[in-house]
Amino acid sequence: DERVRQAISMSLNRDDLTELGYNIKKLKAAGVDVQAPWSNIIRPFDSLFWLDPQGKDIGDGGKFFKYDPAEAKKLLSAAGYPNGFEATYQYTANRYGKDFNDIAEAHVQFMNQIGIKTTTDVQDYSSKYITQTFAGNFKGIAFGYQTPFPDPGGNLFRMFTDDPLNHGRIKDPKMIKYAADQAVELNAEKRRAIFYEAQKYHATKMYYVPTQAGAGTVWTGFQGNLKGAEYRTKGYGGATESTVFRWKA
Repeated sequence: DERVRQAISMSLNRDDLTELGYNIKKLKAAGVDVQAPWSNIIRPFDSLFWLDPQGKDIGDGGKFFKYDPAEAKKLLSAAGYPNGFEATYQYTANRYGKDFNDIAEAHVQFMNQIGIKTTTDVQDYSSKYITQTFAGNFKGIAFGYQTPFPDPGGNLFRMFTDDPLNHGRIKDPKMIKYAADQAVELNAEKRRAIFYEAQKYHATKMYYVPTQAGAGTVWTGFQGNLKGAEYRTKGYGGATESTVFRWKA
């Protein structure tokens, strides 16, 4: 029932989650220019295609991004769960860093306050999470990162088509069409409009509830004798995309 997914989204205080993971207030007080956007199904740092959940263009679905536990409880009740329900909440820890772990744990408190009684299953990444949960073989509620594809079209194909790693087994004809249409659209503005419409529509369905892990500004430090370390790409970076551009002085 989409009202359950909407309720879970409205149970999350995204500003508090961002602060928990990325210390926004302390950094700004220290004079550091940091960004704190809200995630959509397209990540904020794919700025050409990301639709701001707090902006006017998000439409009616924008209300489901707002923190409103009272309304979330009403949605659960309307969906047939006036007293909430029990669910397994699963994720993998100690793979993505402390910010991810902290946000993952905070989700439990937010969901509990609207009546979703969670049993937490912290899964081993290699033996269970990536082989089962990430592939959509789970029951309950799962939390994890989506691959940061260099082009956001990868997100739509991964999460909404017959891709074997469609995590939620979502088969919505409109989302499938958005994925197909953006892949053949050569006009940049028209392609951006397709991504906007996809995010606007998805906001009303919340097949995947966007949260704030991965949405904050982060830094990486290197030893002073490593040159070329400022080189970055939009993808994973690392061995195949960035390391070849680094050298020791």
